[in-house]
Amino acid sequence: MLQEIKTKKFDPRRLIHPFCWTTIIAVVMAFATSGLADRLYTWTDAQGVTHITETPPPTNARSQDVLEYRPRTDDELKTIDEENKALRKQLETRATNQKAINARSKAQQADQRAAEAAAAADKAQKQTDEFTKKASTNWRRYNRNKATIMRLEDETQAARQKAEDAKESAQSAAERAVDAGEQANATRMRNSGTAADPKVLPDQR
Repeated sequence: MLQEIKTKKFDPRRLIHPFCWTTIIAVVMAFATSGLADRLYTWTDAQGVTHITETPPPTNARSQDVLEYRPRTDDELKTIDEENKALRKQLETRATNQKAINARSKAQQADQRAAEAAAAADKAQKQTDEFTKKASTNWRRYNRNKATIMRLEDETQAARQKAEDAKESAQSAAERAVDAGEQANATRMRNSGTAADPKVLPDQR
């Protein structure tokens, strides 16, 4: 027999507090799957305590309600299980697709950064070459501007290194995007049996 369950005290502004409804629903679900009682009574006593019982409430109960249900059949439980499996597959497919989209976006951003770094390096090299040419018309002028020339050369070298690093990062991001796209298509095919969607795959580099 179901033991009497007591919940929060009675609130005159509500017949049953939302917390009590949560408890009631949990109890109903538990007994629905267990195949026990098919009718539960909820009622509030004179002290404002809500009860959940298998037996009818006393006549002096403040508020009363009867919850009826029937246990799930084997076919219904099987259908629910199949729907849950289908939902998990759908969520897995969406997650891998989103991962591929994010990876492709990151690869595109890395490409943009690499292009900007290469342009900055080219600009630095051009400025260095122009200044060196102007400052090297004679030996005296060269010596006077030697420190500036060396600084510009160092800055150009740093810009070149930054461009190389950005290029390597872009290549790595592109590889990750391809891997994520292939994984997304494999998941899609495994979960739905459809052909791979080329829109999921990132641009080949």
